[in-house]
Amino acid sequence: MPNENKGMRGKTCTPDEQGYYGWTNWETWNCYTTLTSFEFEYKKVIDKAGQFRNQNELAHWLKENFISRDIPAFNDQWDGVSALLDTLLKEAIQRINFQEVASHILDEALDINESLEE
Repeated sequence: MPNENKGMRGKTCTPDEQGYYGWTNWETWNCYTTLTSFEFEYKKVIDKAGQFRNQNELAHWLKENFISRDIPAFNDQWDGVSALLDTLLKEAIQRINFQEVASHILDEALDINESLEE
């Protein structure tokens, strides 16, 4: 039986960390998972991570691009969406913890940079 307190990379979560498998909520987890599941998007956000001075700047860029739908992996999903569904999706986007997503992306970018230096 899996441990429900396990988060990313098998880390045990404290009660304060529990939301959705150690993430703030499902929307935040899904945002990160989607961004890092498509090779083109993954490379794009990892490259972008190196262009910002800090997590706040990356989080702001992620949020603005998510809201403006300027992330190609999502463009096809928005075509033909009804006004009601569009409103619901916008509400879900507002619940994403972009600071948390940015933190994980920066960690991955650092890991990649360190492995390239070895």
